[in-house]
Amino acid sequence: NLSHNFPKALFVYLPLFAFVIWLFHGKKSWLYFDHAIFTLHYFSFLLLLFTMLGILRSCLPWHLIGASEFINVACILILIFWNLYYFFRAHHKMYGEHGAVSWLKSLFIFIINTVIFLFVLTGFFMLTIFNLH
Repeated sequence: NLSHNFPKALFVYLPLFAFVIWLFHGKKSWLYFDHAIFTLHYFSFLLLLFTMLGILRSCLPWHLIGASEFINVACILILIFWNLYYFFRAHHKMYGEHGAVSWLKSLFIFIINTVIFLFVLTGFFMLTIFNLH
């Protein structure tokens, strides 16, 4: 049930992610719609990463338990760092700000959105628990 509700959590979270980005950028030169497009682009990248991880996990040799766990953890760490790099790079390219300013805004946006996403995910987790039959 939790995996069934995860896409719903992402769907609820998309406008919140775009709203946080909107708060950090000039309201005169950027519309909320622009931030929503950036959010869709970034979330498409995240879904591609999760798909790659799923394919990689299905290809692992499960008879080598220790090796496959190491490979699994290594792949997850690589994908996390790739995700962070991609977000900071895409934010810098999209909004064209100076490197340090862009990096600081990206850091604050990423931290705030991570906290908000944890709340949304916790809410959907509780909703899933309450709706179990």
